[in-house]
Amino acid sequence: MGIDSNLPHSRRTLLTAAAGAAAATVASAALRPLSVAAADNDGDTIQIGDTYGDVNSQTTLGNRANNGIVLWVASNDDFGHGAGTAVVGHTTTGIGVYGESKTSGIGVKAYSPSGYGVYAISDSGVSVYGGGGSDGGDGVQGVSVDGTGVSGDSQNWIGVSGHSGDFAVSSGSARETPRPV
Repeated sequence: MGIDSNLPHSRRTLLTAAAGAAAATVASAALRPLSVAAADNDGDTIQIGDTYGDVNSQTTLGNRANNGIVLWVASNDDFGHGAGTAVVGHTTTGIGVYGESKTSGIGVKAYSPSGYGVYAISDSGVSVYGGGGSDGGDGVQGVSVDGTGVSGDSQNWIGVSGHSGDFAVSSGSARETPRPV
C-alpha cells in the first residue's frame, strides 16, 4: 500500500514533525566532535598531518572536571613503532618547552625505567641549569637510593665544581682550580 500524498495534515502533526527535526539537528550537533580552531587566519580547523606556519593566537585545552591528563601524545609500540619522539618544542631564541606549577607542584617531570630521565646537550652553553629561589631552595639536587646522587665528568676540565660564600669545592680536576671571585 502506497502513501497517499493528498491526505490533509493537521497543524499538530506538522508542529510535532518540526519539533522532532529540530531536536535531531541539535542532538547531531552535540554528538559531533568539536573543531579546534587555529592556523593562519585563526579560524581554520586543525587537521592531523597538516602544517600551520602562521598561528597568531594561543590554543588552550583545559580540564575543569578532574585532575586527569589533558593531552597525551605517544610514540609507542601499541601501533607498531615506539622509538620516535612524541613531542618536540622548537624555537629560535625563546623557550622550546616550558612547564609551570603555580604552587608546590612539579613544573617539568621526566621518567625512564632504564635510560636518562632528562638528557640535555649544549654546544657552548650550560646543558642543565638549576637556580634556587631567595627562600633557600636548592639550585640542583641529586638523590639516589643505590647510585650516585650527583655525578660529573669532564675530559679536559673539572668534573664537579661548587662554591658558596667563602667555600669552594671541585673534584676530578687535572689542573689547579682558581677560586671563584
